[in-house]
Amino acid sequence: MGQGRILEVAYPKFKSILTAAKRNGEKFDPSQKAAWREALGPYKQSEAGFRVRANAKTLSGVTDAVIVRGLGEDDGYYLYSVDEQVCMKLEPSTPD
Repeated sequence: MGQGRILEVAYPKFKSILTAAKRNGEKFDPSQKAAWREALGPYKQSEAGFRVRANAKTLSGVTDAVIVRGLGEDDGYYLYSVDEQVCMKLEPSTPD
């Protein structure tokens, strides 16, 4: 399995995605242990691995992780920084 691509997402767009996900009950974070492990499946990337890759691109400092489902093309695994107002999205892994 190849690693998914990391894309930068405009922070205002991410905030609206997160709001929609909260409304629809399709938001998962690491504190939801069982749901998080299940939602993480298609990404084939641990939170630590994603942080390393995202920090190499643009993120630094304190970040939070969330997986969003049920929103079509906005579904994804996101790392974001409220302080920096930066968001990165990991697309699911694809077969090599």
